[in-house]
Amino acid sequence: MRQYVYFYLGSDVLTAAEIAKRLDLEPDKSAVPGSRRTDSSPVPASHSWSIHSRNQDQRLDDQISEVLARIQPVGSIVRELVRTTDTLAYLRIVRYFNVQDGIEENLDDISGAGQRVLEHVGGQHQMLGWYLTPNQIELLAHLGAGIDADEYG
Repeated sequence: MRQYVYFYLGSDVLTAAEIAKRLDLEPDKSAVPGSRRTDSSPVPASHSWSIHSRNQDQRLDDQISEVLARIQPVGSIVRELVRTTDTLAYLRIVRYFNVQDGIEENLDDISGAGQRVLEHVGGQHQMLGWYLTPNQIELLAHLGAGIDADEYG
């Protein structure tokens, strides 16, 4: 399994450089509409600015916490951009199952005091599941941000 989280701002008018200047926060990635790609990723339809989790080996909960902690200090500016310009905001959560370069499922039994306590069953990957805390939901609502969660088989 491979998974990652990022906070995305997209605009048809504001460039990533203009967004970065307003936020006083440089993006981890940015894109320009119609820019050519050397890989198989789609050609961007709009300007984008994004910050990404720095540790994709963590559970999604931890990655979400990391990304939201990075965006929270500029939350009021993000909200203003979303409210007064054509800027869209999203917390994007992406997960790929059955990939060669991902985190392997741990099928080791869990033991305690010399006894087998739990037996892992295949298909119950330790990285499955994620949640948002009430404070995180409140922050996303304040930002005017949606949640875009994609999973691929």
